[in-house]
This record gives sequence, structure tokens and C-alpha cells, in this order.
Amino acid sequence: MDKASLNRMQKIMGIAFSCIGAVMFVVAVVVYATFSQMKARSVLIEGEVTDFSDRESYTVVEYDWKDQHYERKLAFFSSSYNVGDKINLYIDPLRPRRVEGEMKYWILMLTFGVLGVVFLGVGIAFLLSIFLLKNKQEKLLQKGKKILAEIEEITYNRAMRINRHHPYVIVCAWKNPENGVTYHFRGPNMWDDPTFILEKKGIKKLPVYFDERNIKNYIVSLDVIIAEDGKNVFL
Repeated sequence: MDKASLNRMQKIMGIAFSCIGAVMFVVAVVVYATFSQMKARSVLIEGEVTDFSDRESYTVVEYDWKDQHYERKLAFFSSSYNVGDKINLYIDPLRPRRVEGEMKYWILMLTFGVLGVVFLGVGIAFLLSIFLLKNKQEKLLQKGKKILAEIEEITYNRAMRINRHHPYVIVCAWKNPENGVTYHFRGPNMWDDPTFILEKKGIKKLPVYFDERNIKNYIVSLDVIIAEDGKNVFL
């Protein structure tokens, strides 16, 4: 997977998650508006659960209104219901057989609201990570110190796995001539094994850019590694 394709995929995922989250959040708002309108034209009374079915998702309730006794089947079920439970019901005073429970509205609002926040948060995190990474790379490329680090090994990033495969990571080392300390740097994740390209091109070192105030803030540049089809092998 080349770098441009990865960036496009990350942007698409970020936008997709954000859109899904926004839609879910809008649905939660619509449900809340519907619930508010329903309450405005209804009267709150107390009913009793007399029967229910979790398989068919219905609840049978009984209630009294103006000396009349009613029994209605609600097309909704909650696992918290038990026969004999008292629940809040909203009835239309002009059509007392029209009754609705408030539980379904709360569950729908919470479900879509929470999922909306989660999806929106993930989408924003995707887009924000792209922006921050790009910003970090640009700053290091412009102001960071450039050194050539010796390639030590090609290993796997076992902290990540997609489709049962771990990405490859190049580990480089550089000895600071000023203090004799050896530093190790890990390159970006790659799906393609870079061994063949490194050997073919005779690449022994890779450029590393780091912040002189904090050497842990660095990037390993893989621009010199070009696949046979002309595409970068970044993950």
C-alpha cells in the first residue's frame, strides 16, 4: 500500500465515520424532538405491565382513563420489564386508546446518541491524526536535525495486526559522536517486506530527522525505498 493510498484510505475512513456519527446524532435529535412533541399533546399516566414477549418485542399494558379500563399492546419491549411493573405511559386525551411508553424513546435517544458520539469521535480522531502527523513531519523535515542511521534489522510490529498479518518495521541505529550514546529508531509500518528493495539498491542507511531538544521526536524517512512499480511501500 503506497503512502498516497494510505492517506486517502485514512481520510475516507475519517470522513465515513464522521458522517455516520453525525447521522446517528441527528437521528437522536429527531427522536428527542418527536418525543417532546408527543409529550406536549399527551397526558402522563401510570400503567401496569401485564404481559410481554422478548422474541416478538411487544409489551401488554393496562391503564385507566376517565373511569374506563384499557389494555393495549405496545410494539416495544425492555428487558427491565416484569409483569406487575408500573410504568409511565403517554395517552392522547382525545383518543385514549392511543398510548405510548417513554422507555423506547429514551433507549433510542441514548443508543443513537452514544453511537453517534463514538463514531464521530473516531472519525475526528482519524482526521486529526492525519493532520498532526503531517504537521509533525513537515516541522521535522524543515527544522529537525538530519542524520543517516544504520539499518540494523527488519522486524514486525506485533502491536498491530490486520488480516492476520503484522506490518514490517525497519529498525535503525545511530551513534552520537558527541557523547558516544547509540540511539535506535523505528521506521513507519510497511505491508511489503523491504528486504529485496534494500538489497537491490544497496541501501544500508536511512535518513532520520529528529528534534534536537527531544530526540524521541523523530521520523525515519523511507523516501529512498521505492517499489518496483514506482510506488512507496509505506503503510
